[in-house]
Amino acid sequence: MWATLACSPDLDWRQLQPKGWPLRVALPCRPTQIDRPSLLAGVSLQMEMLTCQADGLTFAVSRAKLGDPAAVAPALAAMGQVALRNLDGHVLASAPTQVPGMTPQAGALSWHLAGKRADGQPVQMRLAVFAHGTWVYQAAVVGVNLAPARTQPMFDSLAVVL
Repeated sequence: MWATLACSPDLDWRQLQPKGWPLRVALPCRPTQIDRPSLLAGVSLQMEMLTCQADGLTFAVSRAKLGDPAAVAPALAAMGQVALRNLDGHVLASAPTQVPGMTPQAGALSWHLAGKRADGQPVQMRLAVFAHGTWVYQAAVVGVNLAPARTQPMFDSLAVVL
């Protein structure tokens, strides 16, 4: 991981664990917390999000408590579909996600998406969704240049810690 961090001198990566979250993540900027009601796979819930911007990229980590174990798989699938729809885009690549401490789920996936912003400008997104119990998590980076040296440190740092 240190070699990857050394490749992105414009980004000042720092480890953090949001208060009350059992998640550790590295972000290159100081996040702002936003809480908002959301509808995910037909379930009304409160989405908690940490977001920040650095070097032309937007970094975000979010979570929501579902309460019902049967709702986790549909929620993970919906998170990817919502991201794809928001970009009016397509999938460039997808793969299973492994986050230390996560609850194994077939729907724990990572995607590299391409699409456009609301103003029509091209944009890309790297996205990972996973769960711990009945909590679902999403980590995303949005921008034009999503070179691995600029995005991978966040995804490599993800860990559920109790």
